[in-house]
Amino acid sequence: DRRTFGVGAVGIRSDWVIVKSRNESGMNVRCPPSHAEARVTRKLDGKSTVFVARVLRDGGFALAHPCKDCLRVMRSRGVSKVFFTIDNDTFGRIVLSD
Repeated sequence: DRRTFGVGAVGIRSDWVIVKSRNESGMNVRCPPSHAEARVTRKLDGKSTVFVARVLRDGGFALAHPCKDCLRVMRSRGVSKVFFTIDNDTFGRIVLSD
């Protein structure tokens, strides 16, 4: 495998069930259905929270800001907040709804 990183997403539903997903390998990486955050959203309900991380081969974190299409999908499913890695010490937060 020549990839230098992996992207994964974890969601917490309103009933506190935790669901997870990862980017699909072998698919077009520009295609939102293959993105971890769009894939995990299929398993969520309204008022869920999503956490997205890009993990490098050395175990460090890198920028995992969701693309505009994934944000649209998450907003349409009622996801309320998205947290994402920026680097080893920094995380970002996007509020989609209250």
